[in-house]
Amino acid sequence: MSSASRDEFPDLRRSVGGLVAPDTPLARAAARLAWEHSTPMLFNHVMRSYFFGRLAVGRSAGSYDDEVVFLSAVLHDLGLTDHAPGPRRFEIEGADAARRFLCDSGCDSGRAWLVWDTIALHPFDINLHKEPEARVVQAGILGDVVGAGVASIDPSNVAEVLRAFPRHGFKRGFVDLLLNQARAKPHAHTIHPTHMIAHHCCGGVPIPDAQALIEATPFVD
Repeated sequence: MSSASRDEFPDLRRSVGGLVAPDTPLARAAARLAWEHSTPMLFNHVMRSYFFGRLAVGRSAGSYDDEVVFLSAVLHDLGLTDHAPGPRRFEIEGADAARRFLCDSGCDSGRAWLVWDTIALHPFDINLHKEPEARVVQAGILGDVVGAGVASIDPSNVAEVLRAFPRHGFKRGFVDLLLNQARAKPHAHTIHPTHMIAHHCCGGVPIPDAQALIEATPFVD
């Protein structure tokens, strides 16, 4: 990707939607890592996920470690980049890469494992039943990918997040990334065994179409 095609590295000190990301050395380094290895489309997605999560459920989640929320959000799609290739499902490759980065940066082991958990589980609904940090991150990802909870956010704040981190054709671009994963690792991304049994033994229970859910997100692109 040429440097002319990408957005500038964001100033973490600026307010977006009335919120400011944690401007710590670790947060800046994590954002820089994601920025260096992601397309503008993917990087802006992980940043929007952080802000949408805090805007949607941040107040109702209770006390939480905002730096862990930021680290989990900004690093959650490393497995879709060239930084974390490998044969396993992308969320596991990305979680391992994120934890290695955090441990190498001197992050406490417990916080690094919480980031690992949140990233490794983010394609499912499990994070919604875990620590406040995991719930905030999951809400942000769901908000940006399928529009869940976005209607509860002040429209002016949503617009400000979108201005700060434009979508750059996210719907099509993100589906293409997942399609590449499906082609490269067709047997790595299994679904829940109960759903597989239901599909094959209980009258062909339908498998949800992720592309249709993404296309239905209440954003233009």
